[in-house]
Amino acid sequence: MERTPPQSRKLEVEDKYPSLRKWVDRLIGLFCLEFKIDGDPEKIRKLVEQGNNPVIVSSHFSNLDAPAAVKAFEGFQLQITRESLHFQDPLQKLTFSLAGRMNFSPLTYKEKGRPVFNPDDFNNLISVLRDNGRIPWFAIHPFTTEGKMKKASIGPIYLAHKLEGIIVPVALELSGGGSISLEGPKEWWKGLKRKAKAVYHIGSPMELQPIEGLDIVEIVLNKRMAGEKISKEELEDFRLVISQLREQANSVALKIASMLPENQRGGYTK
Repeated sequence: MERTPPQSRKLEVEDKYPSLRKWVDRLIGLFCLEFKIDGDPEKIRKLVEQGNNPVIVSSHFSNLDAPAAVKAFEGFQLQITRESLHFQDPLQKLTFSLAGRMNFSPLTYKEKGRPVFNPDDFNNLISVLRDNGRIPWFAIHPFTTEGKMKKASIGPIYLAHKLEGIIVPVALELSGGGSISLEGPKEWWKGLKRKAKAVYHIGSPMELQPIEGLDIVEIVLNKRMAGEKISKEELEDFRLVISQLREQANSVALKIASMLPENQRGGYTK
């Protein structure tokens, strides 16, 4: 699949949803002693003006990861992806309400205890991005309270290919505070008692090599969900594309890990 030549366009920077900004500023103020940016947020504007579709791809072992992205990319309209189960939790629903529900998109993560990759989630997300001129924020690995990166997921890589986009790797580094994860009342209390120093790292954009036959992912997964027969050839093509997506996801994860302290990199130390 050849990448369509990018068309130059302008990116309007306007704070259309001040409720999200207020929510973010409040959270950062509560848990961060200071907040610094390592890198250039204006890379986003430059990428868009050059005709690219940036996808912000992040590490994720703190509940401040997405708010910090909104803080760092001030004025840009981010679309934050979250696990679908969060949209059923009363506390999370309150958070979405305070921050503006339109700023969040659900992705099916588990269904009946089993991991799920639903192509419809990505098609819906792409519609939101294109209709509203937004920029997606996506974690490269599942949330973890262990303070180190988990195995990279293919979701943000798949999205970047669907958008014919470019990856902007980012990582939030928290140090000296009472909590990194801020997961649950106990960790919130630790974080409130001892605020962290935060550095938001913005890496150089990464262009992905095109993957031929990406459509096979949607074809096979839709057949699985419908209980339809999948041919041997389809399955072979599917496995090849998935392996390429995983390889690229690991490359992005390595770049993100390089911006973090060694003890937070998990398996991405090389």
